[in-house]
Amino acid sequence: MAGTTTKRSAPSRSSAKAPEAPKEDPRVKELEAKVAQLEASLAALAKSLEQLASAPAPAAPAPVGSKDVGLRSELKKWFRTANNGKVATHMPNLD
Repeated sequence: MAGTTTKRSAPSRSSAKAPEAPKEDPRVKELEAKVAQLEASLAALAKSLEQLASAPAPAAPAPVGSKDVGLRSELKKWFRTANNGKVATHMPNLD
């Protein structure tokens, strides 16, 4: 039986089902809309990044005031005495 083939007549070949056009999936439209939205968002972010790059640099921070120095020294005293059982714990003045 090897080598036996059947031949179709010309009318049966033409009556064979023609390939159908691919149906459009509704999810494709949803994804295309989402991609368009993301591209618009990306363009807006790129524009804001350009504006930030062209903006002048922010001013230098203000110098540390004497209140911060006093607070730091109070906290240093508290940390030194908090775990030391031989010395009374220093209660910092946070005002």
